[in-house]
Amino acid sequence: MPKNYDQQEPVNHPVSFPGSTEYKRHKFIGINFISIPSINSFFFGHWEIRLFYPFLVLSLIFSSFGVAQFLIIPSYVNTKIFLYLILFILFSLTIISYFQVIKTGPGYFPFYFPLKSHQVPNTTNNQNSQNIQDHSNNQNNPIDKHNQNVKFEKNHLFYDQFNDPAGILSNETQSSWRVQQKRPNRCIFSKTARRYVIRPDHFCYWVSSWIGKKNQKLFAHFTFWCSAYLLSFLVIDIGMFLNPIPLSALNFWIFFVYACAACFFLLMCLWFFAFEMDMICHNYTHWEELNQIPSNKYDTGSCMKNYEDVCGPKTEMWKWFLPLTPFKTKNNFDLIQNYSSYDQNSLTLEEEDINEPKRVSDISVHGYTQS
Repeated sequence: MPKNYDQQEPVNHPVSFPGSTEYKRHKFIGINFISIPSINSFFFGHWEIRLFYPFLVLSLIFSSFGVAQFLIIPSYVNTKIFLYLILFILFSLTIISYFQVIKTGPGYFPFYFPLKSHQVPNTTNNQNSQNIQDHSNNQNNPIDKHNQNVKFEKNHLFYDQFNDPAGILSNETQSSWRVQQKRPNRCIFSKTARRYVIRPDHFCYWVSSWIGKKNQKLFAHFTFWCSAYLLSFLVIDIGMFLNPIPLSALNFWIFFVYACAACFFLLMCLWFFAFEMDMICHNYTHWEELNQIPSNKYDTGSCMKNYEDVCGPKTEMWKWFLPLTPFKTKNNFDLIQNYSSYDQNSLTLEEEDINEPKRVSDISVHGYTQS
């Protein structure tokens, strides 16, 4: 398990910039991704690849859709085309929302903030293009040699400087340097993400990602569409038990198990949807609640304006109701320009992840846990 670099002794003497993080570019069956050998982690875009929970979620959703399509709906002779259509639409919106949460991410700043990528001193051996210049001083460096042998493609580049893989914290000296720097407004440095997270809400196991400024709207979409899908599935599933034609023992248990699972996850998703909508309405996050940030610190006093802060301008309100990324035309500095900073003198916030919430919606509707 990687060391928690945030839980270290305070550094009282100035620390010179320790260099950015070395990474490798890879391609596998047409998919481009990044590895950081020093922390044994792989990244697809900004997303650190942690597959267990996403695999579990997608397995449950796809298997339930298969059960409905092949075992349940064919029994509804008069309405099966209508049921096929409704369930397919809700299933598609659920899957699209889920992947949008992961793809969009919460919005990050690299550990070397307030430096910008082109300002990072020439102390790393990466050969990055675009924002980071060629910093390599040692042509025999094995990581450089590896990157030279990988065919360079557009998808290998992180054109958005804020998602620069060289800005993912990977060692103690980087952490010692980071704690002496200015923190971006309304951001925390997360030990889980190893970067600054904008408008942090919680780390969600189901998507293996933080929920924050950029993807909180999409997370709300996922919980809503998943609730609608589960409710529809549950209705047609329960209908099978009311069918005068007796079920086989195997089908009975399949339908029963899926009905119980659908009930559980439906209640959980509905609870999360209501919770997220209420928090967005007050421009407040769960992390801020846990860390006792005043609830009115960012509240504009208008629910509509607070929704605009997360969902985008009301002039494009039609986008609020679709699982679309709300801030495509804005960079991360634009997203924090109207925010004030968290209390720099707060002891609780000195190591931001001490109260980093992990939603155990993930495990229980009734609470949260910490990793």
